[in-house]
Amino acid sequence: MPVSVHVETGRHTPLVAQFFEAARLDAFHDAEILSVVFGAEWRSVLVTDGTNALLSAIVTAPIGTTGLRDIDPFLGYAGPVSTTADKAFLAEALVAYAEWCRGERIVAEVARFSPILENHRVFTGTAVDVVPAKEIVVAECHDDEAAQLATFSKSCRASVKRGLRDHAFEVVDKNRDLDAVVDFYHRALDRLESERRWYFSPEFFGRVQKSSRCVLYRAMNDGRMISAAMAIHHSLAAYYFLAANDAQQLQGANELVVYGICRDAAARGAQHLIMGGGHKPTPEDALFRFKGKFATDPTPFHIGRMVHDPVALAALKDAAVKADPGLKESRYFLSYRLGLYR
Repeated sequence: MPVSVHVETGRHTPLVAQFFEAARLDAFHDAEILSVVFGAEWRSVLVTDGTNALLSAIVTAPIGTTGLRDIDPFLGYAGPVSTTADKAFLAEALVAYAEWCRGERIVAEVARFSPILENHRVFTGTAVDVVPAKEIVVAECHDDEAAQLATFSKSCRASVKRGLRDHAFEVVDKNRDLDAVVDFYHRALDRLESERRWYFSPEFFGRVQKSSRCVLYRAMNDGRMISAAMAIHHSLAAYYFLAANDAQQLQGANELVVYGICRDAAARGAQHLIMGGGHKPTPEDALFRFKGKFATDPTPFHIGRMVHDPVALAALKDAAVKADPGLKESRYFLSYRLGLYR
């Protein structure tokens, strides 16, 4: 039976449930979570021959004023998933997917595969160019205090214990204190001179407020917020997100928040908290060094690079190199984004 492509915007086609069990997918395959994070902008693409299926949840971005689009996610570790490793089906499904993408003027795509699902494995040797990206941190989640502390480094355990002694850990009442947490988060971004995309919109925070899957946590000291973060909860793994701390950092505050999130995630059924990486996966990177305290070893994750329209992609790269010859040596797959189409 030939493959067919089923596309929905802001929701999954009911066919998805016939092929995929929600609990065995990543949070960033979950329709509710995708709608919280991306509003109605995400799209569900299911390719099936009636027996096997490939599913991808994507958000496209315009490439300047060219009328073209691409896919380069900066959140989550989901990537496409397949019910089978059969290379004949995958080859046919990926051809159909690329044809649909060209019809939507999507020239290329980067997928961030799940380090828990390891769904990159079935795409190795297909039209998807699977490559190691970097190391990230995935913490174990335990409901028991001693078991949870045992997964952290020695110095981290000491910091958590100090946090438990000196500070108060709270689950935030979003109806009462959401604005205070968002304010706190934005001030932290201002100090770090972060990219604007990390500020998110008021509409995004409005959706967070209504979703039971998005929970805010904070550490308090003498009635003052000193650390905060959000967790996106899912049974496969929770995500650590929107972390912020006070300009005057107090020892144990950030560690206390992560510790509290891990235990709450375990109570909700998750075994892992995906914390992500740093700016660079090296001991010199302060963010990666902080996150690394919560896991015995870092976890590798992989990306997949897909060319849907090779002619258009080559033209974009050529134009970008003409404007900035230095981009010719760039190893970034969507290198035109570094030049003409930031």
